[in-house]
Amino acid sequence: MATSDVHRDPYAILGLSGTSLLTQAALKIAYHQALLRHHPDKSKSPPSSAVSLDILRSAYETLSCAPSRAAHDQNSKETAPRPADVVSLDELEEHDDAWTLGCRCGGSYRISVEQLENDVHLVGCGGCSEVVWVGYEAVDEG
Repeated sequence: MATSDVHRDPYAILGLSGTSLLTQAALKIAYHQALLRHHPDKSKSPPSSAVSLDILRSAYETLSCAPSRAAHDQNSKETAPRPADVVSLDELEEHDDAWTLGCRCGGSYRISVEQLENDVHLVGCGGCSEVVWVGYEAVDEG
């Protein structure tokens, strides 16, 4: 993991995969594990590559506060979404003007004909911050 990634993403700082389903108990465990992992007396990496206590604390505070976590997740989704899965268009349910796939949160991913025509592959869930990459081949009907 690149140092710049660690300092930007609180999930990466704490060794978590970004998920809105993370419980407070799991977050606290990850925070304590990260503290041990980056403790100067416990870490095997040189001090210059260790993550500071302030960075760990900031990451924990961001994710433990629901509004700041939601803001972070929304900003991450807008700037650089990381797909949770790669799915084929064949796996989605076809409707008149779109294809849909259920998400584990109960929401769904939806990709429209217009998105297909514009070669869009990253599709967000309507109920949470998850994103999937939908694979398909654009067919020229000319």
